[in-house]
Amino acid sequence: MELRDDRVADRLVREQVDLKLRLAPVYCDCFAGQPIDHTTQAFRNFHRLVNARNDFIHANVTRAMKTSVVNYDGMTFLVNLERNQDATVPDSMSGFGIEETKSIKGTVDAILSQVLTSMKPRYKKEFGSVVHEQFINVEYEDGVPVIVV
Repeated sequence: MELRDDRVADRLVREQVDLKLRLAPVYCDCFAGQPIDHTTQAFRNFHRLVNARNDFIHANVTRAMKTSVVNYDGMTFLVNLERNQDATVPDSMSGFGIEETKSIKGTVDAILSQVLTSMKPRYKKEFGSVVHEQFINVEYEDGVPVIVV
């Protein structure tokens, strides 16, 4: 289904990526028609990853960055807040390394797999064949983008 209304297309461009994923079957013919299941662990992890990315990019002070200070009887105590126990998505960019990068790659691969699974077979095969390529070429035939192999 084409979005002929420029206002709708302009609005979708500015939406959060998780909402775009959920709405994909509404505005893209390559999906089978069912919304992407937002209750899966892959989707929840991806959503957490996007939020962590947004906090980092926008320099938000998050709960994981805060340390409470208690002064009692002339002594100062630092109280560490409970940290995220699920290492699938880091809750802070401090100490970010190889293991965190591998974990994030796993999160992205899981949501990619979910997206591919929800696509119609023809598009799944075409998109799946190039999704890991660094560069792809696209040509338009009668206004329809076609991946050039």
